[in-house]
Amino acid sequence: MIAEPLGSATGKTNDEPNYETGDICYPSTIDPIGNLHAKYAYYTNAPKLPVVVLVHGFVENANSMTSCIMEDMAHYGLFAVSVGMRGRNGASGAPDVSGRELHDIYDLVRFLKANFSDVVDPDNIHCSGYSGGGGNVLGLAVKFPDTFQNYVAHFGISDYGYEEQIGWWYTHPSRQTVLTDWIGFTPDTNPGAYRSRAHHLGVGKNLQGGKLWVFHDQDDSSVSVSQSQAIADGMDLESNPRYMLSITDETDRIRWLHNSPHADAPVRNSRNYWGPTILNGEIDAWTMPASGSVFVQGYMVTKRFSVWLGNGQEHVAELVYDTRKDSYRVTPLSGAVEVSITQDGKSATQTVNGETTITVS
Repeated sequence: MIAEPLGSATGKTNDEPNYETGDICYPSTIDPIGNLHAKYAYYTNAPKLPVVVLVHGFVENANSMTSCIMEDMAHYGLFAVSVGMRGRNGASGAPDVSGRELHDIYDLVRFLKANFSDVVDPDNIHCSGYSGGGGNVLGLAVKFPDTFQNYVAHFGISDYGYEEQIGWWYTHPSRQTVLTDWIGFTPDTNPGAYRSRAHHLGVGKNLQGGKLWVFHDQDDSSVSVSQSQAIADGMDLESNPRYMLSITDETDRIRWLHNSPHADAPVRNSRNYWGPTILNGEIDAWTMPASGSVFVQGYMVTKRFSVWLGNGQEHVAELVYDTRKDSYRVTPLSGAVEVSITQDGKSATQTVNGETTITVS
């Protein structure tokens, strides 16, 4: 069933005194980048607003979420924040295709909790992305599984070039130059760099709370619908029910056509699905279990621990952890790698080349 269309964006104007907008300049906590950019919008007539981080398309930036989009999200009852990430909107660094740049989104969430504590609800955080931004949302679900409650991916890229049948590198050759430039390798020269960005491999195992929403249209020529189907397959493989997949086609009155959520874009209506779960508080904030197994793609940051494989961009590993015993059994799947683990003020760093148990202290 497809949602009924939303009404007009708003009956209010940006001139009203209770509508607040602004820009944020904040630092990275993992790189010497001090000028990351984001912009926000919200109405002041409600305390402790839920946050939705809006993630732009592949070659776009924070301004791709127009003032109309931002006001529409704010009018709906959200603290809307559009993130630029490194190498965009004048920020230092360079894009790296769902690599370390995802940590820029995490750093933004931390900045909001610290600097907008009188406005935002720290336990009501969500993200919604479009195209390349949808791919970043899928990456967030793998690398930061308990940071957000709703992960909303619109026509997202789940595999940039690891599997030949669906990888964006292979299905969209026009993107090969920019993928090579931003990732730093081709799939042939460094398969691990693309495996660490194949989100469909890890999302089913890692996302043990919250909910993933996946929207796509059958005839999307920019990002094949197979990218979203791979996510559903990955969730099903782990018997993980925490997702909804909605694929439209020519028989549907409202279609998830490839676009940002402008007032006249049908994809704006996807909010009829995921929006009420936020406003009604249907999905609680959660924390990873004290012990379990996960699939680390580059790195993983949770409320209990963080794990980095090298620089976070070229390696993957299976991880069995028990935070009560400070124990982490790492099985690298892409060659020898330096593993760095932190947990509750404890840490350990060790180079491993096979299954190895690391104890933090």
